[in-house]
Amino acid sequence: MTQLFARLLCGTKILSSLLILVSASCVAQDYQKNYNSWKEAYINDFKTSENSPLKKSELKHLRFYEPDSTWNIAAKFTATPNEQPF
Repeated sequence: MTQLFARLLCGTKILSSLLILVSASCVAQDYQKNYNSWKEAYINDFKTSENSPLKKSELKHLRFYEPDSTWNIAAKFTATPNEQPF
């Protein structure tokens, strides 16, 4: 009975570990996908805006840091619609 319990427990640990790895991988992929979409839109704004400070030929000089999800910050936004802007 204890061997059966030990096998079940071991199997549960392996399954839990696999689920954590898969979910972490999905989060990382979503983060990378969101970053790539943002970067593409950012560059496209320079290409299409009449007020762009960059010429299309200068866009190749834009450099970006690689995304690092450890810098994500959880924050709570509280709107204050009746306050005076500063």
